[in-house]
Amino acid sequence: MRMTDGHTSYKKHPLEAAMYWRVDDLAALMRRNRSKIYQMVKDGLLPKPMRLTPSYSVWKKTEVLEALRKLEEAAQADA
Repeated sequence: MRMTDGHTSYKKHPLEAAMYWRVDDLAALMRRNRSKIYQMVKDGLLPKPMRLTPSYSVWKKTEVLEALRKLEEAAQADA
């Protein structure tokens, strides 16, 4: 998007501004497929999603980032 003064304006990526993430958002963020995301939930590595409707589940961004931080700390401790 070009501004009138010739500078370029960059919008934030939608995942940065979102409060909730869908499974496809997590899959893209973590570079995993959907089934791997659900396996990580089953294994307790990621929090369980909130079910807003029978067919619409979301994860709180803050909970996912906290889980990823813990995974990173565990990986560093093992190294």
